[in-house]
Amino acid sequence: MFTKTPLLIQFFEEGGINLFWGGKKMIRKGILSKLFLVLCISLLLPFVLGHGNVLADNYYVNAVLGTDGPSYGGLPSVGAWKTITYALIQVSGSVGNPATINVAAGTYNPTLGEVFPLNMEDYVSLQGDGQETTIIDADDTYGGVITSDSVNDYSIGGFTIQNGHAGVFNNNSSPTITNCTFSGNRGGDRGFGGGIVNNDSSSPTITNCTFSGNSALYGGGMCNLNSSSPTITNCTFSGNSALFGGGMCNLNSSSPTITNCTFSGNSAGYGGGILNSSPTITNCILWGNTADEGSEIYNLGSLPTVSYCDIDQDGYAGSNGNIRQDPLFVNGSLGEYYLSQILAGQEVDSPCVDAGSDTAVNLNMNDKITRTDCVPDSGVVDMGYHYPVDACDLCPTLRIFGENSEETEFLRNIRDEVLRKTPEGQELIRLYYQWSPVIVQAIEEDEGFKEGVKKMIDGILPLLIVKSNK
Repeated sequence: MFTKTPLLIQFFEEGGINLFWGGKKMIRKGILSKLFLVLCISLLLPFVLGHGNVLADNYYVNAVLGTDGPSYGGLPSVGAWKTITYALIQVSGSVGNPATINVAAGTYNPTLGEVFPLNMEDYVSLQGDGQETTIIDADDTYGGVITSDSVNDYSIGGFTIQNGHAGVFNNNSSPTITNCTFSGNRGGDRGFGGGIVNNDSSSPTITNCTFSGNSALYGGGMCNLNSSSPTITNCTFSGNSALFGGGMCNLNSSSPTITNCTFSGNSAGYGGGILNSSPTITNCILWGNTADEGSEIYNLGSLPTVSYCDIDQDGYAGSNGNIRQDPLFVNGSLGEYYLSQILAGQEVDSPCVDAGSDTAVNLNMNDKITRTDCVPDSGVVDMGYHYPVDACDLCPTLRIFGENSEETEFLRNIRDEVLRKTPEGQELIRLYYQWSPVIVQAIEEDEGFKEGVKKMIDGILPLLIVKSNK
């Protein structure tokens, strides 16, 4: 028997094998020819031995249990490092062999030993344990929290980045930034960008991020400068302030693409929501922002391309699918920008429901929600920000089995790969999430009911597994 996690291959004298991956049997005894076995091993071996992109070069930082120093390699076998600062000095990646620094939940600040700004490296991913629990706090240190200068293909995900002079500063760099919160940051050099600054042809991809309570002279939430054109999808900008562009400022031929974002509660002298050069804005809500001029949008010279948006300002409604109607925000378990919907229990439907440019499936919004009852978006996409359905507190499966269980993973796969592909399946999903609040309440109040639901699901799972394997 040859073993090395996560691959296990069990050989038999008669020529058959069992192939296990991550503890699960993938191929049964006797069905592989020797030629196919050689092919499988040749494909899997680079990952098993640590020379592929999946398992290679994973390093670890832990503020509580880690220690910086040459005796610690940032690996579970020899001990995690303590600071992100030290990890970034030690770790490097390449085109064919990128590196990931996995950061455990905790607060990483100067008191702990962090030195700001954190300078990103080529082909390195900085991955936090989750934006609610993994916090990088610069404690008002001047110079930014995270910076990059002509850095190739780096990424950041799963953090709250706060109290810096610019949360992230990109200069001629185009990273991928996902699932991050930028809060309480102030404008960096010369007052540009509280949350993020993109300068000198920096065009990052920014997805599922929150910008709140940041301030700057230009672009409280974000400032794009000098031909920087990021792609910004499914983000919220709220409570940010600036003289120019409370939520976002786009200057000097910068043309971001902004899709399914919500701008609300931002303030500025010019452009409470956005101050523009020539962005493309689609499926967005700009409502409840304030400014001396241009409460939602203030245009400098060139005009933005705006379609299928809800904007509380003259000049947009009535063309290109744009409207000017109260979006009817309602509070939900994860925030205050859900959309009122009768099927979710509210009295009226928001005009932003089913009012977007394309289907939720085509825009990859069908695994996210605007409804307070956790039913994913379907059909024509809703305008504005969508919350993550998997983070919804009102899911019986999560309450019974937990976030990372095999049962939850399998049921999500059935939901996404089977049920969502038929109208009948979509209706089952809708009914499940519609009744989830009632079921969750019963689970919390009655341990016997919880155990009964668990036994019922345990009884159904084998049938689903057999069906899915046919």
